[in-house]
Amino acid sequence: MVEETDRKLPLNRNSMAERSVSIKLYKRFEYLSYWFRYQATYLEMKYHLKQILKSKNESYIKQIYHHDRNIGKSAALSRLSAKYNIPVVVPTQSWKNVIERDIPSRLPKYFKRKRPTTIVANENFKGKRYEILLVEEGLDNDCWTRISPMARYFVGYKNYDKK
Repeated sequence: MVEETDRKLPLNRNSMAERSVSIKLYKRFEYLSYWFRYQATYLEMKYHLKQILKSKNESYIKQIYHHDRNIGKSAALSRLSAKYNIPVVVPTQSWKNVIERDIPSRLPKYFKRKRPTTIVANENFKGKRYEILLVEEGLDNDCWTRISPMARYFVGYKNYDKK
């Protein structure tokens, strides 16, 4: 015997409309939360880069954790690279492709005049000198030892779990 509470009540038009509005509102708020988080990430890195350019600060490397995913770190560094003509140091060739091709194709309004530049932190990197480098997450200790004598200042990210 089926109890009255186990039965599903038929949906009326008002409840369907409310669900539709709720889903639309949810999607809009989710989009806005990602947009605000991305803008905050970009403005934080821009602030620290400007402080270094004004000679008011030393390097700024932000420690990131496993939950700091999908907040626009790579896109922020790509925008700063294009705007200030400072290369981004990346750990692999595939990251280079993401910074130089994928991000500008997804966010074309920020890359109309200039494209970001990247440097892969490998053995061929030795001997080059820069005043400032932007640093993408994912560099291990070997990469850090290779890039540390190459620039005076660094702005970027370092994985917390990378020693």
